[in-house]
Amino acid sequence: MYYRKSQDILYEHSVGALQDLLDTALSFVFYDKNYKIKINLNDKRGMKTLSFSLQDNNSGESVSLKNGCGNGVRCVVSAVLNLFVILSKGSKVLILDEKYSNLSESYVPNFFEFLNKLCESKGIRIILITHDPRFMNFCEKTYTVSSGRIFESGQNNVNEN
Repeated sequence: MYYRKSQDILYEHSVGALQDLLDTALSFVFYDKNYKIKINLNDKRGMKTLSFSLQDNNSGESVSLKNGCGNGVRCVVSAVLNLFVILSKGSKVLILDEKYSNLSESYVPNFFEFLNKLCESKGIRIILITHDPRFMNFCEKTYTVSSGRIFESGQNNVNEN
């Protein structure tokens, strides 16, 4: 019984830390919005599951993160969730892929500034795999794959907007 209670306390603490990190990311990236994440920890027959909803504090609306909000919000939440998992496992590499291209142009600089600062503070390297040229200015190094060969495209100055 005490073991189960201690596990519940750990889960609640982790969920609270994750919710704080997500709220910070959303407010930083979506600087012109007033979004908050609500995470519910469900316990169904001893199996813990999380459900997420997005709250727009300006309109008072709350929508499912799964199918009620835009792809840009899901991109940011996905990146933070990936980062949270690798931090908990002690990994030092965050790999991001094409789905982050759904982020609107005006939010891209803040997205990368947030990720770069957080990853730098935790000693994590970011590897981004993309066809989207909007992201090149936010990379220290870029590589191009063409005809099965890899070419170093040089070093970029990381944009510090």
